[in-house]
Amino acid sequence: MNVVLSDEERLLILSKLSTAQREFLEQIRVSRRSRIIESLAKKRGSGVDSTKTLEQWDFVGYDDSGFGNRHFKCDHCGMSLRYRFTVVSLTSGEKTHIGRDCLESFYGIPSSVAEAIYRGNHSIHLDLDELLYKFENGWNLEDEHIKIPDGFRLDPSIERHLNLGLR
Repeated sequence: MNVVLSDEERLLILSKLSTAQREFLEQIRVSRRSRIIESLAKKRGSGVDSTKTLEQWDFVGYDDSGFGNRHFKCDHCGMSLRYRFTVVSLTSGEKTHIGRDCLESFYGIPSSVAEAIYRGNHSIHLDLDELLYKFENGWNLEDEHIKIPDGFRLDPSIERHLNLGLR
């Protein structure tokens, strides 16, 4: 199932979840993002500076205007862009749209690292969107004719997921 929710739809459904359900979903997102950052920092070798920078900014978007197109502008240098990264400062909340060169020059983050982080976050949004869609539409295992055999031990994360009603 490939479900993509708008930010508004995602926020509306999230507002219907209990605190425990929202905390569980946030744990999954943070855990995955932390693993991505850690692995990327290790790949860079001397990734101490990049890890510090990565922890100060959250990647919220990566846009491609398409082959041969340059519909975006960099907020730093004004250059026309095909690829645009959107980052938000975790300290000030400032949202910035930047190109690959400025991403590396101003933030010390190679575009390949930023793209990999965004792709990781994007898949989390797809996973989150699917869970929220199923929650909103009352999806459950029984409707899909899925029966967990008696005595079968689920992974604790999956068991918690089901026990919280995020079926």
